[in-house]
Amino acid sequence: MGTRMNVRYDSDGDMLELWWKNDPGYYTATSDDRVEVQLDSEGNVQGFLIWGLSNTESSISVELPPQVLAEGT
Repeated sequence: MGTRMNVRYDSDGDMLELWWKNDPGYYTATSDDRVEVQLDSEGNVQGFLIWGLSNTESSISVELPPQVLAEGT
């Protein structure tokens, strides 16, 4: 069975949240200042926050660590 991805848009905060795990963790910055990545206590990616989505005129591109790509296959 595949991994379920959850998606939520908060119109007040103008943010899109995507997550596939809900373990305790923290958010950290990425190479794109509009995107934060959610990590669990072991440093595994479990979701993303995208800020200012309604004002985004260009594509958003964030490089994922190799272990995230391997988990999706």
